[in-house]
Amino acid sequence: MLKFRKFQREDLARLAVHDGGILSWDTGLGKTLGQIAWALLKVGCRAIVTPDQRRTVAPAKPVLLIAPGDLHGQMLDDARENYGSAFSFIPLDSQAAFLSLNAGRRTSDGRCLLDPGFYITSYTQLGLNGTLDMPTLKDGGFWTPRTLIQHCCL
Repeated sequence: MLKFRKFQREDLARLAVHDGGILSWDTGLGKTLGQIAWALLKVGCRAIVTPDQRRTVAPAKPVLLIAPGDLHGQMLDDARENYGSAFSFIPLDSQAAFLSLNAGRRTSDGRCLLDPGFYITSYTQLGLNGTLDMPTLKDGGFWTPRTLIQHCCL
């Protein structure tokens, strides 16, 4: 059974009154579980029972989790252990992946619509979003201002 320590409950309560935050708990103190709990506190949750009778929770709105890419698998394992074996993240590894999920659906003010769920990405994946790879020395020689401008403006 998932049970938070007193300082974790207090931290989550403080975070719940803000629109964003950073959990900086020490290693092994439940950052994965805390970020999922915080998201569920913010947007609400619903119980899910899959066709094969597995139970889990899901957010009532779309939630974006940002974490180092090499931790995504570990985070999913931790979440499944504590929130149910059917728990899942929807990976967003590029802008194209994001755009394919909403299929052009937009609100009246132009925001993209996504189905409720946990979406996960990393800062690295957010930063690349379909840009060209930086040229290497093999590709074109030296880094000159002209080379950088041409690369960045194409």
